[in-house]
Amino acid sequence: MMNEQIKFSIIVPIYNIENYLEKCMISLINQTYQHMEIILINDGSTDSCDEICMKYEALDERIIYIKKENGGVSSARNVGIQKMTGDYVWFVDGDDYIELNAVERLVNKLKNKDLDILVFNYFSVKNDVIKKIEMKYQNEGIEKDKLYMIQLPMPWAKVYQVNLFKNNGILFKEGIIYEDLALIPTLVNDTVKIDFCDDALYYYVQREGSTMHKNIFKEKVDDKFTALEALRLEFENNHYFEKYKSEIEYLHIKHLLIIYSMEIMKYGKNIYGPRLNKALCLMNEKFPKWINNVYLRKEPLKTRLYLLLLKYKIYFLANIMNSVARKILE
Repeated sequence: MMNEQIKFSIIVPIYNIENYLEKCMISLINQTYQHMEIILINDGSTDSCDEICMKYEALDERIIYIKKENGGVSSARNVGIQKMTGDYVWFVDGDDYIELNAVERLVNKLKNKDLDILVFNYFSVKNDVIKKIEMKYQNEGIEKDKLYMIQLPMPWAKVYQVNLFKNNGILFKEGIIYEDLALIPTLVNDTVKIDFCDDALYYYVQREGSTMHKNIFKEKVDDKFTALEALRLEFENNHYFEKYKSEIEYLHIKHLLIIYSMEIMKYGKNIYGPRLNKALCLMNEKFPKWINNVYLRKEPLKTRLYLLLLKYKIYFLANIMNSVARKILE
């Protein structure tokens, strides 16, 4: 493909982010590569997001603005998927932003390549501190499809050929908050045309009060079980489970035993006790040898020690490790 032939669809879900949306929009409309459509999905915002979206819709004819009742980020993205007309799609959250030459750099990576998915690095932004986050195990000779599987499943750290969604009827799972975990790894079932680049193009803003960063316990965090079950069933139903068993096992370890356990431990034993028991029961049933996972062996010693404490239900020591880690990161 020549540069001018590649059209990008950028889908932006928006919900009550008036303090962040302007920065996102500026980063989109001022891209050095202009051949694209920007699909804004206002998911029932009650703040001034509507006015901001209408302002930019009037300024730029490439913007398609859609208002809908609140249904969650998956619902918003799915509306965008139905409307997109580009060759490649990029899901950009409305409280984040991208490099001003990001699309041009992606097009330069994609031209003359028949790729379905291109994965790249990103920047984490927290309290105005910007940190580059690089893909894990990138230089260890792992097959590209398996390397894709074990990366964190954020949809915005990748671009996708539109036909990957259109031809396979792929949509995000609605009604859960870990929709990316339920969908993004499963895309490997429909393609092996995946590549990686070292460029960091996306700024992921960790804002206080977002769904993923609240300090009040919400039972929606238990959606991890639902998301992982959906992921597991997708591989089983498509007869890819055995091929990617180690990768699926690692995703369960990473997202259930590491990330999820650390999220819930700060809420007290009455919260985390039964949930960790449930998680371990699931792991022991579905992956009885999970402690020997090939990717787990590559994790730092402290992570493996933490998981051993969980395995033998020594929760109080695991919680101490978790508390110390949180204090260091604060």
